[in-house]
Amino acid sequence: MAESVKHLELVRVLVRCAPKHLRGSEHRSILHDLPGPIGCDKPPKVGAFRPDVYAADVPTTTVVIGEAKTGDDLDTEHTRKQLLDFALFLKLYPGSSLLLAVPWSLRARAQFLLERTAEEADAFDLNLVVIDDVSETQ
Repeated sequence: MAESVKHLELVRVLVRCAPKHLRGSEHRSILHDLPGPIGCDKPPKVGAFRPDVYAADVPTTTVVIGEAKTGDDLDTEHTRKQLLDFALFLKLYPGSSLLLAVPWSLRARAQFLLERTAEEADAFDLNLVVIDDVSETQ
């Protein structure tokens, strides 16, 4: 299924913001699912899902997983399972971040979903960050 223009815009926001959440060495790997040349590296699957953005320092001490959601797909069972798989994985890397990019109008709902996900995953050491398409300050 083709991604919406809004979804692609949110993924670009994640790609710009992800490096700010990595610690460790200056050597970094940032993979994303934006359209690109055939054969380009895409993010690895994390649990049963492939995130929109996957960033890590080299050697890996911190991981950033970024997911973009529009109004149509924020409040779904698929998103709940996806965020849970990501949070469970990120527990392996203390200080890692789960970024959720959404339209500005969904910011509060997205924050609630991330907090509920961290609680369900018992992942209280995660950095939970909501990034919206207006402020993009995170």
